[in-house]
Amino acid sequence: MKRFERKINRKFFLQISTLSVLSLVGCAVPESSAVASSNESSGAASENDVPVFPLADFSAMDGSGTLLAYTAEDILPESPWQTSWSLSSLPVYKNSLVSTDGTGIPAQVDEAAMQNRILEKFKLWGLSEADVSLQADRNAGDNTLQRLYFNTSDVAMEVDAQLNVSATLAQPISFPKGIKGIQPDSSYSELLEAAQYLLDNHKELLDLTEPQIAICGGGYSAMGFPAYSLTFRRSGKQQTPAEQLLAAAYGTVTVTGNEKGEAVRFAWKHEQTGEYLGEYPIISLKTAQELLRSAKYLTLVSDDSEPELSECNNAELLYLDTPFADYSLPYYRFLIRLSSSASETDSALHPYGIFYVCAVKSDL
Repeated sequence: MKRFERKINRKFFLQISTLSVLSLVGCAVPESSAVASSNESSGAASENDVPVFPLADFSAMDGSGTLLAYTAEDILPESPWQTSWSLSSLPVYKNSLVSTDGTGIPAQVDEAAMQNRILEKFKLWGLSEADVSLQADRNAGDNTLQRLYFNTSDVAMEVDAQLNVSATLAQPISFPKGIKGIQPDSSYSELLEAAQYLLDNHKELLDLTEPQIAICGGGYSAMGFPAYSLTFRRSGKQQTPAEQLLAAAYGTVTVTGNEKGEAVRFAWKHEQTGEYLGEYPIISLKTAQELLRSAKYLTLVSDDSEPELSECNNAELLYLDTPFADYSLPYYRFLIRLSSSASETDSALHPYGIFYVCAVKSDL
């Protein structure tokens, strides 16, 4: 596999959830507590064994943390979590891709892992290493590797330092008559038809174990349409609740369309590759709601938005995937209506803010 490199002088671009700090709550108990390793008992750690887990650094993130919708129920959840699940603990992982300089690039870029990751995916198009000439983009200042990429007559593919891979097709996948495809104004039902067609006819390109349709989103865009994400995640009859939550956060594939609505780009999120630290007790939704009302949360929403914290029933439990965290932790994510004025484009639309409360039990 040939290699060519070029240096670039541009800011690294990374897609992450829209978040940042308003008020912090720690997932921690006294610092003397020791981390339970995977070599210890397979059971969950007791409350006395919960270590200090620093929370995600929202100050390093971009975005407004707000969505527009008619009601909170218009926003589809990202997580398969059900309130009927009886969960007392969840696994915690060390984040192997943590960024310490605010760029989103891991502190230690693993070039071999990047090569292996892109190699996994270009085989989907019947390509071998002999068919591909990998090129590298490096930061002109410190020579940090930012991405590997290649182009062929069939597909253009790249992997970033966070091990996210994307493939853009030279010949997009068209949909049969009667299926609108993937367009900015496609409704949920229209996207569901497109997703089912891809699942039935191009399952191999998804590269997932028992792929499951997981369309999410629904917040209204500047174009006046609800913006959905056509996403697939792995599934399986034997998946535990924890495995379902992890499958929703890591290793998913999102398909986007071109101006004709044809499927043109496949984007795979990185897998959970961090060290397993053990099972740790989590708080209940009720406790998370109490912490939220006490302003112990993380958010990107501005200080003057006046969230209606008394209305906090719209919640989901998920793993927050961000390079700005030392650990992969479960959080309760709340969608809260904001008291600020409704959208100027449609008075029936209301702004909603996204607020996070760490789910790992603490003594706060």
